[in-house]
Amino acid sequence: MTTGIIRNKIFNSALVRIIFGLIICLSSIIIAQQIFLKIPAVKMLSADSRNLTKGIFVSILLLGSYWFFYSKYEKRIITELSINGLWRKLFTGILIGNR
Repeated sequence: MTTGIIRNKIFNSALVRIIFGLIICLSSIIIAQQIFLKIPAVKMLSADSRNLTKGIFVSILLLGSYWFFYSKYEKRIITELSINGLWRKLFTGILIGNR
C-alpha cells in the first residue's frame, strides 16, 4: 500500500471524522464566545438577556461551522440539519421534555 492510500483510510475513518468535528465545533464555541464578549452593546444587557443572546449567537455559529466542516470534509449534503418537519419534531421534543 502506498502512503496516500493509508492516509486516505485514516482521514476517512469514523473516529478521525468525529475527532476533527469535535475540534472544529469546540473551537467555534470558544471563538464565538470571545467574539460575543467584544460587542460593546452586550454590556448594557441584563444578565439573563445577555446569556440568552450569547446562547443564540454561539448556537448559530456552531451549527454553521458544523455544516461548513462536514459539507466540505465529507462532500455531502448535511441532512441532519434539515428544517423539513422542524415544527413537528420541535413540538414532539417539547412534549417529551416536559414529562
